Amino acid sequence: MNQRHQRRAARITMGSTRFPGLIILIVSVLAAMSGCVISPRRTVDNSTSPTPTPTVTPVPGATGKLYVSNQNGNSILRFDNALTTTGDTQPDATIIGSGTGLNQPQFMALDPAADRLFVANPGGSSVLVWDAVSTVNGNTPPTRTISGLNTGLIAPVAVALDVTRDLLYVADPSQGDVLVFSPASTAGNNALPSRALTITGADLGGIALDTTNDRLYISDSSANAIGVFDNASTLNGPVTSDRAITGTDTGLAGPGGLTLDLSGDLVVSNGGNGTVTVYPSAANANGDVRPIVIIGGSNSRLVTPGQVILNPTNSANEIFVADSTAQSVSTFTGVSSSGGNIAPARNLNGGSTAFNSPRGVALDVTR
Repeated sequence: MNQRHQRRAARITMGSTRFPGLIILIVSVLAAMSGCVISPRRTVDNSTSPTPTPTVTPVPGATGKLYVSNQNGNSILRFDNALTTTGDTQPDATIIGSGTGLNQPQFMALDPAADRLFVANPGGSSVLVWDAVSTVNGNTPPTRTISGLNTGLIAPVAVALDVTRDLLYVADPSQGDVLVFSPASTAGNNALPSRALTITGADLGGIALDTTNDRLYISDSSANAIGVFDNASTLNGPVTSDRAITGTDTGLAGPGGLTLDLSGDLVVSNGGNGTVTVYPSAANANGDVRPIVIIGGSNSRLVTPGQVILNPTNSANEIFVADSTAQSVSTFTGVSSSGGNIAPARNLNGGSTAFNSPRGVALDVTR
């Protein structure tokens, strides 16, 4: 499977404006889709102060573990000393082999307290789950595999975890669905989703959760839009966004990965133009919002950035970005204030890393 997974070209309506879609390679399975997807059903007149992402207190002695999904390598790499490692570094563990079930793995979600990793696995129409993942190596089968006709999964590309409510959100663009599995901690083979959020015509690229405020963010790669959904844990059936970031001034170009920084700003990776863009006050962002920061250019080493995640222990607002074309994982600090053609603070890259189209990243700062 190529990096920009095969999809139909769509024209997505956002309010009264139409946007030409991008052709994204996702899977060989095509779903007939029509209509508009992420269109805001209302605007917010009385804005509220954004809730910053909670800072996690560093664990004494913890050096961090970074997990990287290799799309073309059908593997998950683990790098210890993740908070400092850089350069041409060999992974400390590699989950690989026919027993793993890995088939073009994409974005991931980690529950550090449970030491549990969730992997979107479109080539296997599944989500793979490893418990005690910090100890896993080699051809080790997943603890559980969420797959089968009942799950509704065809080609999931992104996952997000609400640990407080024990919910797993899975984005599957083949049908424009975000499927929710509960309880996430035990969901397994042929599990029925507890809810299905249908966003007709969406080319889902990535999802992120603000669990404190029960808010869901979804990127639409073809429409160059980010939908914001309030009361996420209660949504079911056909849904439209409460607000949407969309328009020519946004700089969105094939948006995929999403995360919230320590200030409550929204960080977006754009696979279409090799940038990372940051939007202020994510909770209230709506319309043609200009980014406060754009990271891109030759010094950034970004080409087709994929999943982006936050280091919640670092007050410097540090993010990790996987890039399948650059064959790297880059770390940038001060993401809400420092942009332009800047070099990453750290960059994992080189033959020893065993990168083979890295798409997803997950960070455990407790070990």
